[in-house]
Amino acid sequence: MKVSYESLVTWKYKTDYLHCSSNFHGQARYDFVIIKTAEKPFFAQLLFLFTCTVDTTLHPLALILPFDAPTGVPTALSQSLQL
Repeated sequence: MKVSYESLVTWKYKTDYLHCSSNFHGQARYDFVIIKTAEKPFFAQLLFLFTCTVDTTLHPLALILPFDAPTGVPTALSQSLQL
């Protein structure tokens, strides 16, 4: 998946490729992403990238493994960082 974004370091637009492959040069590679939602952003791992055509419109989709489940009692540091 090709993504373009504005760098917070240089303020220039950059393009990068996200990988999602069970055999990328002999090794599994599933990149991680930050998903922005109306509630709050969360981390996820890309599992599969595909497209779906409805009528004549192509829709790119991604199957993800979300990392938004609670992991137990939050520490004081986690709370202060709003993690």
